[in-house]
Amino acid sequence: MIKSYLPQPSLVRRQAGFTLIEILVVISVIGILAGLLLTNFVGVRERAADTSHKNDLRQLKTALRLYYNDVGSYPDAGAGATIQGCGSPAGTSVCADAFSSGTTVYMNELPADFAYYSDGIDSFLLVTTLANASDEDITASVNRCDPASRGYFGQTIGPTDYFVCED
Repeated sequence: MIKSYLPQPSLVRRQAGFTLIEILVVISVIGILAGLLLTNFVGVRERAADTSHKNDLRQLKTALRLYYNDVGSYPDAGAGATIQGCGSPAGTSVCADAFSSGTTVYMNELPADFAYYSDGIDSFLLVTTLANASDEDITASVNRCDPASRGYFGQTIGPTDYFVCED
């Protein structure tokens, strides 16, 4: 018997490739995953900026404590007036290169976007606004510093206001 080398009808090969439906499904899955990841990356940036703001205020708190050790009181904010860092919207603006007293430099550069309130004796309050309203540190800072009980702080406490005090 002679073998036939002609293609058999049942063995005809299909062309390799994807159908239009398969390609559309893959593109939609990639789009959904990209959308989920992008929203997460935006949150990461906000949390990083908030962490930077909180660290800046902690450093300023340390500088204020050093000032207190040298002078015996915190800088007077003018009987309840505010001293605000560069970029703050209202109040007395202090955009100095350094926080110093005489020849002693306590902080080389003031952070931006903060407000300073003080009784000029032994109490102060630093305030900044965070981008992430769900940050747990916001509630903890309000509970720790209790800004509503400070007579020199007459501002409304916002939902994203973060406080640092002399504690």
